[in-house]
Amino acid sequence: MSNKEIEQLNTAMKQTSDKRLYERYLAVRLRLEGHTFEDIGELLSRARQTISIYWQAYQTQSTFNGII
Repeated sequence: MSNKEIEQLNTAMKQTSDKRLYERYLAVRLRLEGHTFEDIGELLSRARQTISIYWQAYQTQSTFNGII
């Protein structure tokens, strides 16, 4: 878990008005905090696979642009 990444996600979450993007940022933040894909999926009412896709996009791009 990187506090800097979590802080950046929190800032991005505050700045966006796009509900889908907010949800993606939240999913990645929760994963960085140690939650499982299953737990995050239940919290956001999304399939585990969807959360996994968000996470993979974030890791692949190493930037927020990967999850947009």
